[in-house]
Amino acid sequence: MSDEIERGAVEPAAPAEQFQSASGIEQMIERWWQDHFPGSAIARDTLAWNAAHAAKEALKRLLVQARDKVLKGVCNMQLGFGSGAVWGERTDVTGSGIGPRQFGVLQDIQIDFDWTDKELYGQLQFPVAIARGQGKITGKAKFAQILGLLYSDIFFGMTPATGQFAVSQLEAASVPAVTPYAVTVANAASYNDDLGVVYAASGKRFNRVSTPSAAGQY
Repeated sequence: MSDEIERGAVEPAAPAEQFQSASGIEQMIERWWQDHFPGSAIARDTLAWNAAHAAKEALKRLLVQARDKVLKGVCNMQLGFGSGAVWGERTDVTGSGIGPRQFGVLQDIQIDFDWTDKELYGQLQFPVAIARGQGKITGKAKFAQILGLLYSDIFFGMTPATGQFAVSQLEAASVPAVTPYAVTVANAASYNDDLGVVYAASGKRFNRVSTPSAAGQY
């Protein structure tokens, strides 16, 4: 009996101060060890006890190493909140008019990596081998500020010209009650396209015809 007691006393119970100085992982393993092994069948066999104790210590080291790797990865992680900023610049040519140009007020950005899969079937119904095929990387950005130079420099490679097409909408006017019931709108002498006429009160749209002959036509 005394021999069994000596075998069971190879490792004394860890005092409370050891738990206080150990890491959270080591504390958890030590509590689990104290709850299950002292007084068990393993404690009555010196070889089994020593082997189990060595495995416990090895487990603590492995878990601590794994925890440290995870923490190191988190510390090295590059975090950024917000949509960020994007600039574009042509790399296929040199000289002026190639950027860099900023993508206005950036709302969102997305980068996609896509590959195709190639399957080898032979005479079978299911593939015997699968390999990666062609790949592509695409991106898209949503932004709110319109800059003509961004499109001309980065996308079209064109020299921007002076001037612009602007939209004139919701221009109010009252149709006179006498013939020819005509209204001359702003920029009538030089315009690019007609966007239609609507009744201000109801929003009902006029019909464009070759020769107006009734109400609601122009």
